[in-house]
Amino acid sequence: MKGPIRGQFYYLYLFMDIFSRKIVGREVFELESMELSAEIVDKICKMEKIKKDKLYFTLIMVDQ
Repeated sequence: MKGPIRGQFYYLYLFMDIFSRKIVGREVFELESMELSAEIVDKICKMEKIKKDKLYFTLIMVDQ
C-alpha cells in the first residue's frame, strides 16, 4: 500500500479463515517482518480460542 510520501509503503497483514471466509485478523505495519506476523497469529489464537497445533496455513504473498 502506498503511503502519503513518495517511496513510503505500508504492509497489510490479513488472516482469513478459509472455510468460513471470516477475516480473523488484520494489521498494517510500516515494515514486513516474520516476527510481526507471528505476533498477530498469537493474538488471533487467543482471541478466537484456537490451539496452535490445530492451525492450517495457506500462505499467499502479494508484492507491492
